[in-house]
Amino acid sequence: MCDPLSAAAVLTVGSIAANQVAANKVTGARNSRMAAEALRQKGYQQDANLINAEAQQGQAADQQKQNIATEQVSRERALAPAADVGTELPTSGSAPIEVKGAIAEQMADALGKARQQIGAQARLGAYGANQFNNSLALNRAQSDLGTVQNFSQGSSSILPFELEAANQAGSGWRTAADLMRLGGTAAGLYGLTAMAPAAAGASLATPATTVPSLSSAAGLSGATPMTLGAGVPAVGTAAGFSGLSPLTGLFATRVPPMYAGIR
Repeated sequence: MCDPLSAAAVLTVGSIAANQVAANKVTGARNSRMAAEALRQKGYQQDANLINAEAQQGQAADQQKQNIATEQVSRERALAPAADVGTELPTSGSAPIEVKGAIAEQMADALGKARQQIGAQARLGAYGANQFNNSLALNRAQSDLGTVQNFSQGSSSILPFELEAANQAGSGWRTAADLMRLGGTAAGLYGLTAMAPAAAGASLATPATTVPSLSSAAGLSGATPMTLGAGVPAVGTAAGFSGLSPLTGLFATRVPPMYAGIR
């Protein structure tokens, strides 16, 4: 069975690793969201560029001339029947040749003027129609650009919420890291608490150290060893005097030499 301190170390290392995994998942999720948004914005920009290109192409000088010419031909064909009055002269067969010639000349002149009017009206109408079509095309392009811009702004506005959601990508790993961190702390405290009584018991179980008595240290015979906590022998006994009390022995050691033989 693993001891508590080793378990605490393993859980602490596991907590650090789980936090790192959670951070990597958050970073990956945020990068994915931002890459997707960048791709969407690129698509919107391409759409806007295409709309601008089509609008500019329609407003080019060559394209304008071609549009006016096509519209003019169409209008001339529509107005041509109005100038077709026929070739029969509205006179009787007995009319003089001079009269017939004058009438024919007037009819030809009127027909030419009518055709000129038709051409002028066709050109003017074609020009007006082209301007109208240009306005419609520009308004349509502006509307399309506005739509693309709204989509772009809407996509950008939700990016912060997507990033906030991406921050929750590693929530499971962060929870595991917190649990392992708490487990490691608890195991460490338990291990330290369990070690304290064992250390105290080991110190109390240490045997007492034997210390020699003063007489043994002095090399005197008959001395007994003295241990810590045990009784100390009398001073007279330690000094080698027999039959003397501790106080007498102590006094004897203090008598001058000339009185040493007196009992």
